[in-house]
Amino acid sequence: MQEASAQRLPVRGPHVLLLVLVAWTALTLVIGRFTTTDEIAFKAAGREWAAHGRFAAPELTGFHSLKPPVEEIWFAHLPLYTFLFGVWTRVIGFGAVQSAAFDVIIEAALAALTYLLARRSGAGEWPSVLAACAVLPLVNPGRADELSTSFAVAGILAAYKRRTVITGVLFGLAAATSVAAPVLLGIELFIVLRGRLRGIAAIGAIAAAVFSICLLPILLAHPDAWQQFIGHASMQAPAGYGWSIAFTWAYGKRFLLICAIGILLFIAGARLTFASAVIGTALLLIATPAKYYYFWVLGPLILARAAAFLPRPSVVMGIAAVLYAASVAGPLRMLLIMSALTSDQRLAPNVAAIERTIPPGSIVLANEFWSSIGNRVQYRSLVHAAEGGIRSADYVVLTANGSGSPGVAQSLTPLQEEELRNRFVPVINRLNARRSALFGIPVSKSAWGFGVLVLKNRSPRYSR
Repeated sequence: MQEASAQRLPVRGPHVLLLVLVAWTALTLVIGRFTTTDEIAFKAAGREWAAHGRFAAPELTGFHSLKPPVEEIWFAHLPLYTFLFGVWTRVIGFGAVQSAAFDVIIEAALAALTYLLARRSGAGEWPSVLAACAVLPLVNPGRADELSTSFAVAGILAAYKRRTVITGVLFGLAAATSVAAPVLLGIELFIVLRGRLRGIAAIGAIAAAVFSICLLPILLAHPDAWQQFIGHASMQAPAGYGWSIAFTWAYGKRFLLICAIGILLFIAGARLTFASAVIGTALLLIATPAKYYYFWVLGPLILARAAAFLPRPSVVMGIAAVLYAASVAGPLRMLLIMSALTSDQRLAPNVAAIERTIPPGSIVLANEFWSSIGNRVQYRSLVHAAEGGIRSADYVVLTANGSGSPGVAQSLTPLQEEELRNRFVPVINRLNARRSALFGIPVSKSAWGFGVLVLKNRSPRYSR
């Protein structure tokens, strides 16, 4: 017995990381998530394809008046994330848990890849585990960027082993998912390959072939779909450079702070290690400063590289730690808010109230509850559908999230507010009337939760 106890296997970093990833997945699925800003836009066509065989997004009817219309074909974004969500939905089913699970599995995979990249960068086992765990609070769910970054990081790992074909395939899949990751992490690929033009050209050719194969089904069925993609991609920010930087700081400061870590360590002497992160950050600041979510793509690479410096405490690493803490403060606060929701503000009772009130097939305008009721009603996104679509809605569903005042519904556009006053009457009001607090201490001006305000169109034409 003494020999057996003496030969116990030591606790290894990968074992701990696996437990953390399982716990992260379970926590996310148990407490749930609010619908992110662009989640419906990235997933709607996948749900429609799984349900009716059409790669279109009726939830986004009238989206920016793009041609061809998105309710006929969806090609405003690159399609792989959306299509894979459709495959997932067809196999697993459509619902709040299934939708969250799709993203959290990608997040777990990205964390695991960050661990492998940190190890390949020379970091020890436990610093690499820390880097992988550090990625989780910074996740950007409901968008294609997580999946695209996962493909690109896997491609970099394959490039280290000189797996040209695998690297090309992975970067092609990344490009068919979202363009930012293969472009930004392609800089790192160039450094890994030490500028070997023949290898880079071979990878580029394979990636281009895979990219083309992924897009071919849409372009063969809808030859004019490319006009929709170009039309959406060419849309400009509504103001100048100063507005773009202010906008990015307001909504994406946590991503900029991670980029600042890479710049800090670059200045401190790790030139080659963080060169791609600095070049990528500069490229984004110059070319697309309003696209704050693209800065996030550099986060896993920066954290993986920084892991090698953790065993060497210094003023620089102390500043990096402060920057990281500042970047995750907001996401961790929201995680705690979700965990502390009272029973009446949880998802299930409010979905049940909606289903009791709104008949199947009704046109519903909302930006929450999509993954719970999207297959039951004709859902229209408040954020993405044409602004005037409120006139044709049977019901409008609102929450108090982000309103800044307890018991007050979220803000709408002036046109939507006017139509709401003139055409709609409230039939259910379960809005959270208590400011979000932890241990009795308010942590937000808003009263977060799934508490719902349902308004019905009082026009006889929409009486159901």
